[in-house]
Amino acid sequence: MIGTLALSIFLFAQESKPPEFQQDAEVLVVDVASPLTGEWQAQVQIESKGVLEQLDEELIELYSALRPSLVEVHFLLSQGTDAERLLVASGVVLNNYGLVVVPIIVDGHHRNGILSEIRVTRVDSAVFPAELLGQNEAYGISLLRAPELRGLAPKFWNGTWMQEGASVVSLGNGFGFQSSMHFGMVSGRGRIIKDAVGLLQITNPVNLADSGGLLANRRGEVVGVLMTSLAGLVHQREVQNPERKELGFGATEAKRAEGVSFAIPIEFVFQSFPEHFPSKESIRLMGVMVSSEIRVVEEEGEEPSYVWQLRLISVDPGSPADRAGMKPNDVVLSLNDQATRNLQDLGQAIHDSPLSTMAVVLRGDQRLVLPLEFAN
Repeated sequence: MIGTLALSIFLFAQESKPPEFQQDAEVLVVDVASPLTGEWQAQVQIESKGVLEQLDEELIELYSALRPSLVEVHFLLSQGTDAERLLVASGVVLNNYGLVVVPIIVDGHHRNGILSEIRVTRVDSAVFPAELLGQNEAYGISLLRAPELRGLAPKFWNGTWMQEGASVVSLGNGFGFQSSMHFGMVSGRGRIIKDAVGLLQITNPVNLADSGGLLANRRGEVVGVLMTSLAGLVHQREVQNPERKELGFGATEAKRAEGVSFAIPIEFVFQSFPEHFPSKESIRLMGVMVSSEIRVVEEEGEEPSYVWQLRLISVDPGSPADRAGMKPNDVVLSLNDQATRNLQDLGQAIHDSPLSTMAVVLRGDQRLVLPLEFAN
C-alpha cells in the first residue's frame, strides 16, 4: 500500500505543471505545490544575495588578498656541538623587497643559543634564506631581510586610527596550522604592556603557540602585528618569575582569559626601524592629541540625547593644526567636509584630504572654519 501511494504521488507529480519562477531585483518567488491538494498555492521567497552572503564574499576576498603577506619564519639555533633547536614564528611582509617583521627577540629568549640560520617560508612552500637586521625590545619585534622574497607586501593603514568596535581580521600560523583566519573587533586602544605603549586590544585569539601574525581592517589593509594575549602574557611572566605569586592580573583567571589579545599598530613597527623605512617618517599628521567625549543635545520639546565628539587636548607647535589656528579645548567637527565624530573618522579625513583643505572647529559657542595646510 505504501508503494502504491508513493507511485501515485510520483505519477501525479509527473502530470502537474512545473513551478513558475518569477525573478525581480531582490527576491526570487517560487510557487510550491501542496502535497495534499496538488494546487500551486504556497510561495517561498528566496533572497538573491543577503547580508551574510555579502559578508562571506568579503571575508573570502580578504583571506585571498592577505594570505601571501603572511610567512612562516624558522630560526635555527645551535646549542652545542651537534644539538640544534628550531624556533618557528609568523612573519608579516612589510615591503616588496624582502623586509619581514616577526614578533620575537632571538637574543632575549635564547641567550645561550647561537643563531645559525633563518629561513622564510612563503604560503606556496617556497623557502628563502633571510638575515637579521635589527630588533626592538620594547615591542619584542625583529626585522628580517629575505632578498629573494619579492612583491608580497599588503596595503597598510594606521592602527591608531582604528576605533573601538571596528571589525578586524587576523591571520596567523598558530600551532602549525598555516594561514588560520579569525574575525573579531577592536575592543580597546592605547594599552600599555611594560615599555610597549599604544597597543590595540582585540577580541581575535592569539594563542600561546601563535608567535605572531597580521591584523587587518575590513578593506584588507594591515593595521597591526599580533603580539600576545592576556593568557600568554601571564604565562610568560610565570616562566620568567616562577616564584612570584602575584602577577597583577589575577593569574589563575587570566590564564583562562578569552578575547583579550593585543596587537602592535603597524606604524609603530615602521617607526621602530626608521633607517629601513625612511618614507614612513613622513606619515601625514595634523599635530594634535584628542579625546573622545559625550556632548548632550537638548532641544525644546524633545528628550535629551547625546553625540560623540573629539576635543583637542594639545596642539604641537609648528604643526598644521597650529598654523591653522587650532587651540586646546577646540572640538573638531569636520575636516575636508567629512564629519569627525571619532578617531577613525579623523584618521580617514586626514588620509583623504588634499594638501590644502578646511577644518571646522567649535570654540565655546563659536563655529570656526580654519584653512589647514599639510606639508608636501
